Amino acid sequence: MTRLIRHIEDLGVDEWATLTRRAAVEAVAAAERRGKKPPAELVAVAAMTERQLVERRARNGPARQRLSPVMQLVEADHLRRIAEARAREAHQQKLDAEAAATAARAEAEQSARTADAARAELRTVQQQSAERDRARAAEQLMAAIAAAEGAEA
Repeated sequence: MTRLIRHIEDLGVDEWATLTRRAAVEAVAAAERRGKKPPAELVAVAAMTERQLVERRARNGPARQRLSPVMQLVEADHLRRIAEARAREAHQQKLDAEAAATAARAEAEQSARTADAARAELRTVQQQSAERDRARAAEQLMAAIAAAEGAEA
């Protein structure tokens, strides 16, 4: 089977199209002789011209060449290394995101404490201002009373 696949891969595009169409036509005829319905894909290929097959192959690209068992192993190892690298990168990104979230929470807590302190300081300043206003009003009242008593005397 491997030699046959290699021979097919070595064919030129036009030879491949001719062979593919002929094999499809013969497979459809064989299925009909046996009274079976051929697969729709096979019927579609048998109905195409060689030029249509070549255009379709050019549009979709040739089939991926089969790799030898050793090359399959090399490719699998390469894909494993890529997957492991992506997994490490994803794990690092997760750790970075968790650290950023922790920092954001700490910053939010600090901001909340700062806001609470500012509100408390504002209340203190407002109370002191109100006390000063009351004291000033009391002083003015006392001055007005003293002035009224001084005017009566």
